Amino acid sequence: MNEGLPADRQKRYARLIQKRQAESLTPTEHAELLSLTEEVEAVNTKRIARLIESAQLRGVSLTALIADLGLDKSNYA
Repeated sequence: MNEGLPADRQKRYARLIQKRQAESLTPTEHAELLSLTEEVEAVNTKRIARLIESAQLRGVSLTALIADLGLDKSNYA
């Protein structure tokens, strides 16, 4: 459930976000950032779906499950 991008791709994603904020992205980097953003969104969608399924199996709310697992709920809001 806590699966994310591999560490190297996560670092690259963070670096590209920094460059975007500094308004120094090249067109190629912008395209790469868009692609990585799609990957992150797909991973997050799968994570939320697994959490919802787990909450349903346990008969608890998603909020309760997130609290029980000690997850940072700001990542799931």
